[in-house]
Amino acid sequence: MDKFKITVFCEIQRNETAATVSYELASKAVQMAEGIENAEVQVIIVGKRMSYDNIIENFTTCGVNKIIVVNDNNLADYSSERYRKAVSEIIIKENPQIVLFGATVLGRDLAPLVATTLDTGLTADCTGLEISDGKLLATRPTFGGKLYATIVCKTLPQMATVRPGVFKIAAHLPRVSPDVRFEWVDTNEQPNFTELLAFFPFDKKSETNLQDAKIIVAGGRGMKTQENFYKLYELARLLGGAVGASRAAVENKFADSSIQIGQTGKTVNAKIYLAFGISGMAQHMAGINSCDKIIAINNNPKAPIFKVADFGIVGDATQVVISLIRHIKRLKGE
Repeated sequence: MDKFKITVFCEIQRNETAATVSYELASKAVQMAEGIENAEVQVIIVGKRMSYDNIIENFTTCGVNKIIVVNDNNLADYSSERYRKAVSEIIIKENPQIVLFGATVLGRDLAPLVATTLDTGLTADCTGLEISDGKLLATRPTFGGKLYATIVCKTLPQMATVRPGVFKIAAHLPRVSPDVRFEWVDTNEQPNFTELLAFFPFDKKSETNLQDAKIIVAGGRGMKTQENFYKLYELARLLGGAVGASRAAVENKFADSSIQIGQTGKTVNAKIYLAFGISGMAQHMAGINSCDKIIAINNNPKAPIFKVADFGIVGDATQVVISLIRHIKRLKGE
């Protein structure tokens, strides 16, 4: 009987670590494979010649069955055409039923190229995945987050990109000893239309990675002014968290779009999500559904966010922020 294969593309970052979303997808793939006879979860790693031992060890704890490494110095810097060829050739060779990519900047560029090469369909920006009768059911927001569509790809492999932070890295998956293979794909003849002249890392000084943050302090239109919104950074510092914003806060110039959370922004899975002055429209809720605890502060007792919040405070968001900062500083002796 042929194996039912689920393949996850592992994105290697410039600091030579795997993107968190790669581990999230591997964990989800292992969970989906449970109960499927003769299922195999495999990971494709593409990058320069270096040691991948730590990354392989991390995938081992996710429970994957096979890891395929394509390492060549031609692949040291991301190139659409070279990565397309490397990933496509491995997929053709392995013939998986399902292929998953993170919906990162790189993944959103690479996945459509691979899908076109393989002449198959691709469901983008998914927030949910399930398998039923061998079919991948990929769920994504539509109509501005007001509805969710579940899409079935009729061709093989079934492909999807998934937003970072949607799934959690499972803590108790069975540890296995995966079959690790090193493959070579000839990319020398591939045209390289771009040349990397220099790399300047994006660095916003006090900004923690939202998708890795355990505590997020987010503000919306209810913060009223940019000056009030900036108070959230002080609260986030005291709590050891990161600052996020609703689309309304970004549109009102309170915050930069890089920290926008929601259907048109980032998806997060924080342990604690504090929402100050955020009404809780469907577009925003699409980005925080995976958070463990939601604490809402809003002066409108009928705000939709109170329907999903674990704890709620009816009051002026700015005044609550100021009070929290004062009390926490007193407790810390600052």
